[in-house]
Amino acid sequence: MAISFGGSSRRGGQGPARQSTDTSLAVLVECVISPLLREHPAPICFELDMPVDLMTTADRGRLSDLVTSLVRESLEQMPDGGELTVTGCQTAHGVELEIADTGSDMESRGSRLSLAAAALGCKPQWQNCPQGGAAVTLVLPFSDAARKAA
Repeated sequence: MAISFGGSSRRGGQGPARQSTDTSLAVLVECVISPLLREHPAPICFELDMPVDLMTTADRGRLSDLVTSLVRESLEQMPDGGELTVTGCQTAHGVELEIADTGSDMESRGSRLSLAAAALGCKPQWQNCPQGGAAVTLVLPFSDAARKAA
């Protein structure tokens, strides 16, 4: 069974905007990261720590693009292998997603705001990890409909 979160109709600004629907963040993250881990030349210990029923209304295509970009950046920092940890939880401000790795620290890699993050209404916050490496945290804001239902 194949699960697709992207869609060619939105590429290049073509096609109508899609309505946001509830998406399991854990399922989306696992589907996006699995192929990237298989392609990586060195062993990566991957840990996904979030409940499968943690839902987000963020646009699946944009969120997939953002997770892909951030994970690729992490994997580039670990050419000889390392650890990648993705955590998620619900907060009062939205759904928090953190991607941490054991690659180089933030001073060695810099940080940037991607178009996908801006389109989702979240601002990535980077920090060094105490055990080495770096982490980026995103808060995916609640949609108006989700806020009203809460």
